[in-house]
Amino acid sequence: MASCAARLASAGRDTQLFRQDVTALNLPFRYCAAFIAGGSFQLLTGKHAAIDVLLRIRAHLIDPGLLLLALSIPDQAEHPPGAAVIEVRHVMLADGTQLACRSERVVDVQKRRIRTQSRYERRERSRIVAREDETIIMTWYDEEQITTLLGDAGYRDVRIETDAMTGDDARYFAVSARASA
Repeated sequence: MASCAARLASAGRDTQLFRQDVTALNLPFRYCAAFIAGGSFQLLTGKHAAIDVLLRIRAHLIDPGLLLLALSIPDQAEHPPGAAVIEVRHVMLADGTQLACRSERVVDVQKRRIRTQSRYERRERSRIVAREDETIIMTWYDEEQITTLLGDAGYRDVRIETDAMTGDDARYFAVSARASA
């Protein structure tokens, strides 16, 4: 949020920012536009959850009711690995403590999802003194699918745009749409 506030300030703009779970979106104001950055929309799993969020956002939009989504299609979507990809990383701190991360990534092309399970450990000598587990599921939509999804949620004038993000790990694009009254 500090980064968003700083970018707004550098552009000579100011607005109140909110941190809220988009699946339970209930803001005290309505807005002319909404922006979901960096693939955040793709962390929603399932078409019903995605449509519900799009409807919640639409309920908070007033004319011109612009929605902008930054999306990507990962390279693994077109060239999925034959099995789970397991990565192990570790670093030794100056005091001898070791930080380790083990992640396992599974690509499900039919469901258009990548599931990454990660385990983070802090080790002192041979003892694990702290551990955290995390599961992230990322869903992807191609241009036709996101256009249909937005239409189903009551948006119009859907346009595929060029995203500011680029990279070798995915194909990035943005989508703009207007909320129907």
